Amino acid sequence: MSTDMIVLDKQSSLGIRLALKTLVDDTERQQKMMHGLIEANRQDDIRQERGRACRQEQRAKELENVVENIKSKICQLEDECIAKVCQQQNQVKELQKVQQASQTKYHHQNEKLHEQEETIARLQKELHKVGMEEQQRVATQNKIFCQFCKRHCVNYLSNKNISLVLKVLSKIDSVISSPRAPLVIYKWSKGPVQNYMKENGQECGFEHLPPTVEMWADQLMSLKDLHRSLRKLSVELVPWHTIDTPNITECVRVEDLQFIVDTILEEVENKEKMPSLQTLYAIVSHFQKLFDVTSLNGVYPRMNEVYTKLGEMTNAMRNLHELLELDHSAPPTVLVNTVGKLCKVINENVTGQVEQLLGTQDIQSIINKLEEHEDFFPVFQALIQDLLCVLGKSVLQNGFSQKFSTFSGRINVLCVYTVMVFVGLNSKVREWGQ
Repeated sequence: MSTDMIVLDKQSSLGIRLALKTLVDDTERQQKMMHGLIEANRQDDIRQERGRACRQEQRAKELENVVENIKSKICQLEDECIAKVCQQQNQVKELQKVQQASQTKYHHQNEKLHEQEETIARLQKELHKVGMEEQQRVATQNKIFCQFCKRHCVNYLSNKNISLVLKVLSKIDSVISSPRAPLVIYKWSKGPVQNYMKENGQECGFEHLPPTVEMWADQLMSLKDLHRSLRKLSVELVPWHTIDTPNITECVRVEDLQFIVDTILEEVENKEKMPSLQTLYAIVSHFQKLFDVTSLNGVYPRMNEVYTKLGEMTNAMRNLHELLELDHSAPPTVLVNTVGKLCKVINENVTGQVEQLLGTQDIQSIINKLEEHEDFFPVFQALIQDLLCVLGKSVLQNGFSQKFSTFSGRINVLCVYTVMVFVGLNSKVREWGQ
């Protein structure tokens, strides 16, 4: 018998055979499990690649649609540009035609203007010539009339009386013809004496004095009627102003009339500055419609309420400006944008994420779920660690390190997801039990 051989009894041999058979079965089962995991991983990769390919294809279709839209818009813009160019060319042609017509009309009008200027110059020369002849004729007539008047004055009146009369008449004439005198508007008298003097050429140059003086006298007399009418008007418009009534025998002055007119104008201007009764009614009606006030008695309470709300809003805005460290002159839009940014930051905070993850908004509920997680996770983690250890040995022996790392990452994600599902189910069970 060789010394290298080991003799075992039947029971030991059966135990070793059973162990080897169990080991072989476990190895085959693990290999089948690994093949299943690898196949599942490959299917996931294929599914992801297909999804990515579908998305890329959809993206390509969208880009093609965008390109088609852009091409159609470019064609539309080209058509519009061509239409605008054609329209502008037509407008340029029309404007050129209008310009040519305007130039032709301008030359024609210019020729007519030259002709009219020549006609005006010729007429001015003729008018100047006629005026000079008329001046010479009038000067000759005046000279002859003066000689005739002097000859008759010598015959009938003394030179002293004539000089005094001429002096007085000259002064009156200078007063009437001065710039301070009013505009002289009168009609020549058609009496027999005036007609005889005009026919015989016995005009002395002072014939306009009597009608002018008569006109001034009539105007002075009409001042009293105007003063009386203005007083009646002032009594109707401004009865609270007492104006001293001048004596009828006294002369009415222009200053009195001007004072009455100024008083009436001042009162009318003050009335125009004040709002009318219709405007005030319209303002009150607009306030009632704007703030839903049914009666006039509710206007003042609603106004007080509006002022109170306005004060509260102003205080709130001031407090928000101070809390957010904004300038008091900042508009409300800046305040709204700042509050929106602050709310966005708060929503992105870790607390909100934890609440969203655990599905609760109560702090005590979050604490309870964390305690449940601490009780459940160690047992589940030990189970997963054992599974990873078993799979890790077989994966490393077969050389699939990359697949094992991917699988272990997915196992970790599965652990977290299982914890979340367990916590959610536990909370739901408690709610149903309550």
